[in-house]
Parts: sequence; C-alpha cells; structure tokens
Amino acid sequence: MAGSEAQPAAIIAITRNGVLQASRLREGLAGSRLYVPARIARYVPDGQAQVFEGPVSAVLAEVFRRHRQIVLFVALGAAVRLLAPLVRDKRTDPAVVVVDEAGRYAISALSGHLGGANDLARRTASILGAEPVITTATDVLGTISPDLIGREYGWAIENEGVLTQASAALINGEVVGLFQDAGERDWWPAGHQWPGNLQVFDNLESLADSPCAAALVMTDRLLGKEYGPLLGKSVVYRPKSLVAGVGCDRGVAEEEIEQAVLSVLQEHSLAIRSLRNLATIDIKSSEEGLLGFAQTYRLPLAYFSAEQLNAVEAVANPSDTVLRIVGTKGVCEPAALLSAGTEKLLVPKQKVGRVTVAVARIDPEPSSGATKAASSSDAGTGAFLEAEAGRAGRDLLAPFPEQSPTTNGVSVPGPVFVVGLGPGAREQMTFRAREALAACDAVVGYETYLDLISDLLTGKEIVSSGMRHEVARARAAMGLAEAGKKVAVVSGGDAGVYGMAGLIYEVARARGWTSTENIEVVPGVSALNAAAALLGAPLMHDFAVISLSDLLTPWETIVRRLEAAGGGDFVVALYNPKSGRRTHQVEEARRILLAHRSGATPVGLVTSAYRQGQVVVITDLEHMLEFEMGMLTTIIVGNSRSTSFGHAMVTPRGYADKYALGDALAEDVWP
Repeated sequence: MAGSEAQPAAIIAITRNGVLQASRLREGLAGSRLYVPARIARYVPDGQAQVFEGPVSAVLAEVFRRHRQIVLFVALGAAVRLLAPLVRDKRTDPAVVVVDEAGRYAISALSGHLGGANDLARRTASILGAEPVITTATDVLGTISPDLIGREYGWAIENEGVLTQASAALINGEVVGLFQDAGERDWWPAGHQWPGNLQVFDNLESLADSPCAAALVMTDRLLGKEYGPLLGKSVVYRPKSLVAGVGCDRGVAEEEIEQAVLSVLQEHSLAIRSLRNLATIDIKSSEEGLLGFAQTYRLPLAYFSAEQLNAVEAVANPSDTVLRIVGTKGVCEPAALLSAGTEKLLVPKQKVGRVTVAVARIDPEPSSGATKAASSSDAGTGAFLEAEAGRAGRDLLAPFPEQSPTTNGVSVPGPVFVVGLGPGAREQMTFRAREALAACDAVVGYETYLDLISDLLTGKEIVSSGMRHEVARARAAMGLAEAGKKVAVVSGGDAGVYGMAGLIYEVARARGWTSTENIEVVPGVSALNAAAALLGAPLMHDFAVISLSDLLTPWETIVRRLEAAGGGDFVVALYNPKSGRRTHQVEEARRILLAHRSGATPVGLVTSAYRQGQVVVITDLEHMLEFEMGMLTTIIVGNSRSTSFGHAMVTPRGYADKYALGDALAEDVWP
C-alpha cells in the first residue's frame, strides 16, 4: 500500500449469480466499488460497476494494491490461488472476505484482525442475510487478540515478533503475565470473558521473576537491560500517555527542538512512541521549527493562551524573564499540565540550549461504565470485575450534581449543559431543557435565541453575542464552568445538529480537559423535525441533511455531498440555504438535484418554524427559487416517490407496494 491512497471497499464478481449478490452488497456497503468482467456486465445497471477485460488475476492484483477491503464472490479454493502471489504481511495486506455464489456464507479469508476482515465479514453477512465465518482462534474462543489491544486508543506495539507467541499462549491456556502502569484502563472489550490464564502483576520485578510463557506490558517507560529476558517474551504496548510542554526562543531550528525533546525523554527513560502531543503557548502557533518537529513526528500541537497558563498554580520553575516577554510565569510546565489534565509533572522544566521541555503523564479517564480490575495475588487466575457497560442515561427527575471533578489542574465544580431549545415555540421545548435552564447560574448563547427565553433567565448571568462568535461563546462558557458556575449553553433546535454541542467538546479538549462527565447535551426538536411536521410526512424514507453554508466546510465538499445524495435518491434537507451575501449555493444545489430527479419533485420550504412570521410553502424543484428564503429557512426536497397531497408533502415508506391501503381485507381486521 505504500505510495498509494487507500480506496473504498472493492467487490469482485465473475459469474452471473455472483454479480447479482455483489450488486446487493454494493448498495449496502457505503462507497464500495463493484468490478465485473465485460461478458456479464449486462446484469449490472449502467454506471454501477467498473467493467474489465482480461483475467481476474490482473484486476485483483491492482485492487489488492489500491483497496484496504476486498470482497470476492468466488469459491474459496479459487480465492486462495488468486491471493497466494499477492500476500505479503498481515500488517499491510488488505482485508479479504470470500462469499459463495448463493450468498450463504461470508468467510473472513485474510487479515482478520489487523486488516478488519472479521468485521467486514460480519457486515457483509448482515447485508446479504448470510452467515459470517470467522476462524481466528481468539474470536472463536471469545477472548481478545493481543494485536488488537489498545488499537482503538492509538497504542503502538513494540516487539511485534512476540505477538504470535503471546496469542498462542493465551489460546493454549499457558500463563500470560500482564503489567500496566500507563494508558487507558478500559481496553478490555465489554462482553469478553477474562481468561483464567491471564495473570495481572502490580510491578515489573514480580512479572520478570514469574514463570509466565509470555507477557503483555503496557508502559510509557523505557525498560533497561535488567529486563532483557522479560522483553524477549513480552509484547510491549506504548499508550499515548505523555504530553511534552515545549518553550523556545524565536527562530529555533527544528533540529534543535528535536534534539531537546528526544534527549529529555531518553534521559528520563520515557518512550517517544508514548508521546500523545506537544503543548505550548499560542503565540508559538507560527513557529516554523516547532511546527516542523510536530509534523515530522506526526504529533498534534495544543496551544494555550497566557491567561490559561497563568491560571495553573503548580508551576515548579516560574521565570520572571518569560513573564516579562510573553506575559506568563512559565510555558512548558503549565502547558504540559493543562494538556495532560493533571496537577503533577513527570519531568519538570529542562533547559536544553534555547529550548525548554517539561513532561506530564495523562491521567487516564475513568472507564465509561466498565471497571476492570485484576490481582496477581489471586493464584494466577486474576479477579475480574465488570460493572454495567455504558453510562446510563440520567433520570429526568434526578437532581443535578452540585460539583464535578477537577479536570485540568483547575477546579471545574459546575456542570455544563448544552441545551437545544427546539424551533422556538415554548411548547416545543423539552422538560429537560427547562430543568437545565432553571438549575444553572449562567446562560451563554446567540442573542436571538436568548430573546426567545428571556422570561426564563431572571436572576442569571447572561453572556450573549451575535453570529460567527460561536468559539468565543464556547470559551466563555468553559471559563464560567472553570470558575465554579453551573452553565447552560443554548442552541436553537437540537444542539447536536449544526449546534454548539460539538464545539463545546472541541473547546474542552483544547483547554486540556480529560473528562467530559460534567458535560450534558440536552436534546431538542431540530429545525428539520419541526419543518417536516409542518409539511406533513416528507422524511418517511431515507434522507440526507446538508448545510449549504461554506463558512466552515469547503464548497467542493458540499457539492460532492449533494451529488451523492442526489444520485442515491435520498430525500434531501438543506440547512442555511441563503443569506444576504451568499446566494448562489442554493441555485447550484437545485441544479445538481435536477440532474437526478424531475423538476416536478415536491419541495417544502419552512421559514421560522413555530415562531412569529412562520411561512410554510409546498412547491416543486422547478419553481423553488421563486419563493423567499434565508438563514431561517429549512428546505426539504423529496425523492423520486415523494408526492404532495392536499396541504401535505408525503414520502411513501413503501406500504402501498405490500398492502392494500383502502378498504380493509378480512385478514387485516382485528377480531
């Protein structure tokens, strides 16, 4: 795969029956590409497959190089012969699933774990109504494969050569030791039984002295020569558990920053592969040497303002010089603490030439509803405790918490409620939204939305601003929470649909929060739901929701989404269709959709749903631009089967194709 960009899943079928099954899979496997030989291309609608001439082996060789997932509709023996010359390494080979012509079995044939063929087989089977065939031993026995541990968290694996030994030991019942002193604690998958032969040790010395056949070691520390025998039988996992705070003089070269960071890590026996990110002051956001180092090592950079850095009290080595130049008593130490979400440095400030480096270890987040614990004192079997998986939804009548835990070295006693107000009318606001507003000390929001609920805000601190100040509002809300207040951030409609919910989480992460337990998103009736209700029933079948605002999304991306939604015959809902300065987008959207459906397709336009000045219009795609629209308008464009009926716009679900909808038949009548 080196040097080539991975493409969506590829499906190859070479017989008539295989093509018919493959066409079904193509429809259900989003973005997949179907390849068929020219001699049977007539069984596939035009434009839905890539037709090839010549032997299938040549096509498979190209597909194998370009795609990360492949489904072959051939006999398993034929697949083995075709794949044999192509297979190289399980770390780079694509996932391959083989399906029989009748579509009865979906067999994970290559790269079951690392490549994801096991998951692909399950998805393929679900789409075709087939039975997935998974033969990897850990899946069959219901345990976990060592090569998958920590993968969802981005852990790196060292000593990969021991993976087979460790996996075999787990499967064969031999004692496997486990030691962890860094990284996420909830890596064990819910629903999997803890193996009796996986023994947990609370220190490396005990593990090294044990007779374990293999070991799993999760650490961000570099292990010395004294652990040589242990390392020879250990899979070493490098969790992304460290943050390096960096300060530097202006114009410092990338090589000097690299030498400083690497030498500090090496001197303190810390692994570079466990470095999650770098952190520094925001005035360094254009420092070329720092940016170059981050890019070379693929490390994200977190920036903090001088105000944020000064809010950290636990600065071990403050500098009057730094305070005079950039307005903060320190850079590398407080930046590391904030980004890691901890109050304690692992490595205090180290000055290497014109660069300062400090290192903090990230406090692992509490496992989200699943607590796993084991003890090496339990005769090697380990004690395994699994609480109910998943955080339960809050009881509507349960009291709000009086305070939440410290997250970034700064106390955050107040919860943050991201509240969807609904479309506007008070009767569409949820009970939970009212409850959150009543419980909070401060309310932050767009001034128009705050005006809609002004009678509910008496006695509360109000922070309001206009359009395009969403980031400032999010920062203000988090600042109020960090000051100990209960805060509500309000959005029109649903806060999770083009609202403030996502931004609140992004800002929380940027400010160094490592726990989101004190953030609650309170759902509301979205503009889409409100518009659909006023129009009738336009969303009774599959639909796509697309915002036409290119303020945050490139217009080219929006065009691709419109093309895909139009070509897929989705009902299409358009947010933000037009503004005073932005007028051409809705015209272009209409042109794209007209290429895929009739001008007579019903279209509904709803402006200011459930607010003063509400306007509801049902027209068609040909004439939709003749009506007034703006930022408060939601447009719903029907699919090829949508109709207008009386004063309603309706998209049939498909009942008329299966049932008589007029007079009841005898068998339909309840006794």
